[in-house]
Amino acid sequence: MENHISQIELINQYIDKQLSATESLNFENQLESNPKFITLYQEQLIFIEGLKRTQLKLEIASAKRSYIKTKWLKIIGLVIVVLGLLFLCYSLFFNQSNNENQLESFQNEKRIGTETSVILTDSSKHKFVVIRKTEKTIFNDVLTRQFGSHIYTDTVLSENLGSFTKTEFDIKFPKLTTLKPVNDTLIIKETVVRQKAVSEVKLATVQQENVVSVKEDVEVLKTSKNTSKSFISFYNSVKKAPQIIEINTEKETTITCKEGTVLSIPAKCFVDAKTGKLARGIVALQVTEYYKLSDMLLANLTTKSDDKPLETGGMLYVKAFKDNSQLQLKSGSLIEYKFPANNKKRGMELFLGEKTNAGVNWNLENKPNTTTAVLTSEEVVFLEEVEDVEVPIDVVEVVPTFPGCENSTNTEKIKCFKEALSNLVSKNFDIGLAEELNLSGKHRIRTYFKIDKNGDVIDIQASAANTALANEAIRVLKLIPKLKSGTQRGKPVIVPYGLPMQFTLDGSTKNNPSLITVKDKTSFERKFEERIKSRDSTTTGLVGTVTSSDVSRYAFYGSKLGWINCDRFIGSSKNAIKFKLKIKNANGANVKMVFKSLNSILPSRNVNDSYDFGTVRANEAVVLVAIKKVDDRLFLGLKEAKVEAISELDIDFKEVSLDELKTELRKLNKDFNL
Repeated sequence: MENHISQIELINQYIDKQLSATESLNFENQLESNPKFITLYQEQLIFIEGLKRTQLKLEIASAKRSYIKTKWLKIIGLVIVVLGLLFLCYSLFFNQSNNENQLESFQNEKRIGTETSVILTDSSKHKFVVIRKTEKTIFNDVLTRQFGSHIYTDTVLSENLGSFTKTEFDIKFPKLTTLKPVNDTLIIKETVVRQKAVSEVKLATVQQENVVSVKEDVEVLKTSKNTSKSFISFYNSVKKAPQIIEINTEKETTITCKEGTVLSIPAKCFVDAKTGKLARGIVALQVTEYYKLSDMLLANLTTKSDDKPLETGGMLYVKAFKDNSQLQLKSGSLIEYKFPANNKKRGMELFLGEKTNAGVNWNLENKPNTTTAVLTSEEVVFLEEVEDVEVPIDVVEVVPTFPGCENSTNTEKIKCFKEALSNLVSKNFDIGLAEELNLSGKHRIRTYFKIDKNGDVIDIQASAANTALANEAIRVLKLIPKLKSGTQRGKPVIVPYGLPMQFTLDGSTKNNPSLITVKDKTSFERKFEERIKSRDSTTTGLVGTVTSSDVSRYAFYGSKLGWINCDRFIGSSKNAIKFKLKIKNANGANVKMVFKSLNSILPSRNVNDSYDFGTVRANEAVVLVAIKKVDDRLFLGLKEAKVEAISELDIDFKEVSLDELKTELRKLNKDFNL
């Protein structure tokens, strides 16, 4: 309790700018690293804002009471003055002629009474309470550093300017003479356009990854047709909160997130993004999962790689922090991302997202050559604590040994291993398959596998220009006999290995557009399948009942954090058309295309309410989702359509609250079958 009170006092001192520069820096560092403290800070801001509003209401009530009190005092004073004047007049003229005195007295009373009546009813003397409400878009430095992209908060500040008559108000505010009072109150509304803050400039300098610079951000607010300032603020306000998971980096860790994503994280794989220093101990992971169409739409996410449409199997946003420092993966380290999949589709690959003015653009992950990873002596100190350590073949103390290579030195074993592997591939790879596929010239296949602690070859994957070639490479590598496992400090370890295969056919080499990656079942999946075969459906193990859904996942190795997407390119169609149309009453709406037969969302480029979706497969059934803002009002338009030559479309926009918008978007989730 005392700690809570002291934290509240510290927050109040920070807000009131009573802390020294060093204390302020320590406070901001704590905000960045402590999620609970961030929550307490935000709750205190809300509480203070509530106090301000309560104080404002009290000030308004006090002003009204003061006005009413003054008004009645004036009335009473005037009545007393009138009565006094009447008494004085009566005394002065008492001895004069009764008729004249009565007549004059009557006239005086009538005149004075008339003047008093005018004073009481003259509306020009009525005063109104004047309130100025200022709408500001405030750059949130703390949340921006925490989540890695610019975050702004819309705030309304109220100020009591005092009491004015209408005449006084018109003189002081000549441009607001048409303003009408409401309940004895005149409200002046102002909007402050966001200016670049010093903290924004510093942040854009030190945090380049996944952040648009301040200069670029200002251009978005001025020129972007896809995402206006109001939409940037809107999408930031509805951004999905991440799941925060703490892990011990000294051990290999596998975590399952709320929506089914599985991350397999090797030990000691994180380094400081600025200094490159190895992160040790507890690390905080922030994982945001996007498997529902509604979540993707509210995050302004689409499925496009430059101008090529994609079909998604799920998206992630992953960040790692140690204390107040952002981390990245160490060179040569790989995280295994497993995406849940109810309906698996062929050709899925791992894409990395790059933040752009209009959202996120997806690019194929370029997998590093894992055989170049170096494991230093410092990094193997905790070998005894790790169950499944991976050590590259060029570093491992005792390499895996091929049958027939046992009686030799370690250097000779490596040479023997490579020669035996090369002979096995040359002898068993079916070159005739390439001829059947009408291939010509030089071709290269990249393969990767692991030799586990039992000496078995596991987790085979191959990347080739053709799926059949990749599958053939996997078939050949499965022929590798059982080896003697590699060891490090006397303990069996897993040894990863990358093997390039190359062959040359007659004819010229054609440019291959991209490599297709095919993965054999991982050791994890094979173990589950073995359990499925050996147990009936009612048998439960340590992790519960095993079903076929346990192995229904897309699995990839990724070398980076940030935006991660399980995607595949949508095959080209001869019937593809340029889909561009004008939408009535769009007024700058943000419009996206959702396919009914594909898990795909395409953005549009808006020029004068003419929306260009690029080249799209013809005759596809789609839903156009349009969101627009008019002042502070939110509108949603949904229109089912068919991709065909359309010049103009009428979308019925309906005003919705934020909760109603989310409800309507959730109804579209049935169109996504991940």
